[in-house]
Amino acid sequence: MSSRESSATRSEHRRAAVLLAAPLTWLLVVYLGALGALLLTSFYGIDSFTNQVVRQFTMANFVDVFTDSAYVKSAGRTVGVAASVTIIAVCLAVPMAFFIARVARPSLRPALIALVMTPLWASYLVKVYAWRTILQGNGLLSWLLGPFGVDGPGLSELWSTWLVLSYLWLPYMILPIYAGIERIPNSLIEASA
Repeated sequence: MSSRESSATRSEHRRAAVLLAAPLTWLLVVYLGALGALLLTSFYGIDSFTNQVVRQFTMANFVDVFTDSAYVKSAGRTVGVAASVTIIAVCLAVPMAFFIARVARPSLRPALIALVMTPLWASYLVKVYAWRTILQGNGLLSWLLGPFGVDGPGLSELWSTWLVLSYLWLPYMILPIYAGIERIPNSLIEASA
């Protein structure tokens, strides 16, 4: 590599660093600042009579999280739903991403990617309310299952939460896996066969 090429590379790196400095600083200040404030307030207590935050160091909140059965059950359910959503997203996303990247015709790939991205164009709340309408006791799913003598799931079941979250997060799993599979050389796939 000549000195002219290395100078040009350093100049490009410097320019990229200058362009990224402001957004990265903003991200660090806002995101890490909010996380830091949340962590700090987790060490404060609450006056049981007035419900006001007492700015006095205490570990009572952490003790409650690990000893109170309501917190333990809630945390366990949250972790269970998160794990099951992740598992189903991987199980659905890998074949879909592989199909788009390797099986589908190259002329069809942009349309399939657009179909994967279509749910991302709607607001998170709009999608949740649409699923609420579909899953509620007298919703679309109950209407479709009614002739077969099957009741709809309703909104109180844990699996309806799992279904909605899986739908919401599936595109975020498909797109990175697709991008990774697309970059794998064909010779590597043939060698692995």
